[in-house]
Amino acid sequence: MKFSFRNTGIYYDSIIRSESGTDILFIHGFTGNGTEWEPVISYFGQGINAHIIDLPGAGSSDIPDDKSFYNSEGLTELIRKFIGLNFKKRPVLCGYSMGGRLAFSYAVKYSDTLSGLIIESSTPGIRNLTDRMMRKDSDAELIRSIRIDGVPKFIGKWLRTGIFAGLDGKLGADLFSGLIQKRSANSETGLIRLLEGFGTGEMKPVWDDLEKIDVPVLLVAGEEDSKYKQILSEVNNVIKSSELKIVGDAGHNVHLEKPSEFSKIINDFIKNIK
Repeated sequence: MKFSFRNTGIYYDSIIRSESGTDILFIHGFTGNGTEWEPVISYFGQGINAHIIDLPGAGSSDIPDDKSFYNSEGLTELIRKFIGLNFKKRPVLCGYSMGGRLAFSYAVKYSDTLSGLIIESSTPGIRNLTDRMMRKDSDAELIRSIRIDGVPKFIGKWLRTGIFAGLDGKLGADLFSGLIQKRSANSETGLIRLLEGFGTGEMKPVWDDLEKIDVPVLLVAGEEDSKYKQILSEVNNVIKSSELKIVGDAGHNVHLEKPSEFSKIINDFIKNIK
């Protein structure tokens, strides 16, 4: 299914199990799309209605070239419109990595439209300006790599290095190959525009606004992901309504590495916020 945002088709899918269930809207990470949430969603019971969305240029969504679709303002307004169109009661917003940065950016402005917030392996942004400029340079290198290598080769490299190192071993050859294939369906234009408009170096940090989030917050990180485990520990100290869960034997992508455990953590969180 698609809905129209600024005359552009944005793909989404909804798995409705119960009219009285809790609605959760899932936002994928960079190079991902909504299909990456399928392993987690398969573990949910009747109490959760799952909604996935493909950001502009990703998955089955249209590929606008206009950069305003991909910056913080454009993406948060997209989520706001989707929530306004599709939910009679306030949903829980769940974001992973880049999707978590978008969820943070959305929640500091519109937490009154949410009943809860789930952040996996993400950050409210880079506070130091010099560090942010360095990250923009790094993102520019990624853009060059996408243009030179093409999307499939770039995705293969991306998922084998840095914070994703070892993911192939954890998932196994078949699942990892399938992950590359699904993510390779994303467009070159979409990946580049997302880095240009909402890369970590481009994103306006929202650390100073975190206290505006007045809904229950669940923070999830993998035990082996030292960088984001530390960041979310700092977030946990700022947001009074938050709780931090560290998942053992997991790296940056907890929901793919440990889908059963990740879904249980979400289920327990949902029960506590009702």
